[in-house]
Amino acid sequence: LVVNCTFGKYEISVYAEDILLNQTTVEMFQNKSLEIYCKLYNLTVTVKTVDYFGQPIPKVNVTITREKSHSYSAVTKADGTATFQELIGGTYQINAYLNGQNDPAAATVTYIGETRTLELKLERHVIIAGMLVETAQLATLIAIILVAIFVAALELYLKRRRKKLSSE
Repeated sequence: LVVNCTFGKYEISVYAEDILLNQTTVEMFQNKSLEIYCKLYNLTVTVKTVDYFGQPIPKVNVTITREKSHSYSAVTKADGTATFQELIGGTYQINAYLNGQNDPAAATVTYIGETRTLELKLERHVIIAGMLVETAQLATLIAIILVAIFVAALELYLKRRRKKLSSE
């Protein structure tokens, strides 16, 4: 940006999408170049969705909203990541939606001031054999399997005991 102005003191503000990125005061008494660094501009944020055990969850719709104004959406890849580029720093609401659900499976609010990777844990879900299962369903399934094993072991024990008693 080249500006011709009379000598004096000026306040320079840098905006992107109506968001103030940087502001400084400059005294102009000669021709000069000025570089203004905007650390909160053109950031890349990667959101990684993981299950209760930390395994990546693919095909999760992740939305990221900056202070209730700018909203972006992406679907996680096979490695559980969704990448958002050219973001402007600030406070963001991050939501993860499972296929066909209107309520987020996980949500967080965080300040983004640099390029980084965020991990979003869907604690109520686990991946088993490539299938997404709720942890409550998994606990119920494990309990049923344990009861079945216990009943089978008890039945086997009683059968052997009856044989032993009948042979004596």
